[in-house]
Amino acid sequence: MFTDGLVERRYEPIDDGINRLCQVVTPGPPEGVCVSVMHDLVGRQYPRDDIALLILGRGSELRDHFDDEPTGNSAR
Repeated sequence: MFTDGLVERRYEPIDDGINRLCQVVTPGPPEGVCVSVMHDLVGRQYPRDDIALLILGRGSELRDHFDDEPTGNSAR
């Protein structure tokens, strides 16, 4: 999920920005995907619009990341 500030550029069809986004998104841990997308689409430019980007992970993608953290609630 993303806001238009990530893909919209003045004087350019929004479809061009969406196509760029589709080209740079690759599978991986959510944090890494976000960093990669922001680097590739925004880089060091000062954004002219607000940008929000939400990447979700599932199953085994997250399991390795959170193996050292407690699972569940230890109510007594």
